[in-house]
Amino acid sequence: RSDSERVVRREGGEEAEGERPPRARTGSQGESVTAQLLDSLRRLRRDPTLLHIGVLSSLYEATLYAFVFLWTPALESRASLAAALASADVLDVLGPSEAVTISHGKIFSLLMLCKAVGSRVFACGLGHVSRDAGRGLQRTFALRALKLTFATSAACLALPVLSQRYDTTLFAFCAFELMLGFYWPAVAILRTEFVTEGRSSMISVFRVLLNVLVIGLLELSGFLSECAMFSIACTMLAASWVSVSVLQARVQGEASILAMPAGRPKASRSDDLEHESRPMLTTEGDSDGDADGFV
Repeated sequence: RSDSERVVRREGGEEAEGERPPRARTGSQGESVTAQLLDSLRRLRRDPTLLHIGVLSSLYEATLYAFVFLWTPALESRASLAAALASADVLDVLGPSEAVTISHGKIFSLLMLCKAVGSRVFACGLGHVSRDAGRGLQRTFALRALKLTFATSAACLALPVLSQRYDTTLFAFCAFELMLGFYWPAVAILRTEFVTEGRSSMISVFRVLLNVLVIGLLELSGFLSECAMFSIACTMLAASWVSVSVLQARVQGEASILAMPAGRPKASRSDDLEHESRPMLTTEGDSDGDADGFV
């Protein structure tokens, strides 16, 4: 059929479908996205809880990117050193032509297995908590899990700085991935609990800081040693631990304030204490009246 036969017309002389002007939504959509991002920034300034969630998640996830490009050379260098010590010919084995290759696929599978085990352990613990109490205890469980994750992860990445053993480093990396299995469900609970409005735009703001940190780490990895990069990663994990500790103290403080009874003012409470310390009077032989006897 021709184009004129495919024109759809409606009663009342409305414009044909082919003559309708194109819908220009690009500008309005861009303005809407910008407005949402600005609103998210304003909420970050007003609410320190959101700021702490963004800081701790950005610092930890930037450490994950650093771990991605650090674990392979760290294990390769220690495998070469272990082979050199085993062969009793250090100079030959450590030469560039005698490089030791490790099974990257098996090691990566082992790391992913440790991550899955960590997620399963967290799910079992959360299920036990959910049977006992509601969302408040789940939030506390998530905060404690994050503190454990950041502290243990920092210790795991400090081991390659202190030790050149292959088996010790591999064990530390497996423990690091185990804690990663704790992190994702725990931070998801916090984001669900506290980031209630404009979640997508707020997560985008968090990722801006994450991208800045990752780019900085990539630039530093070009001229810093492996030991220095692991030290920077440990420092970022320590900062994450401090941030989640402050967040936990803030959340517990708000919960204790909300749990206080709001029935009577403080003056009436002091009056009650004064009356409780007063001895009980009886009606027998009491010339002061019956009213005080029943206070």
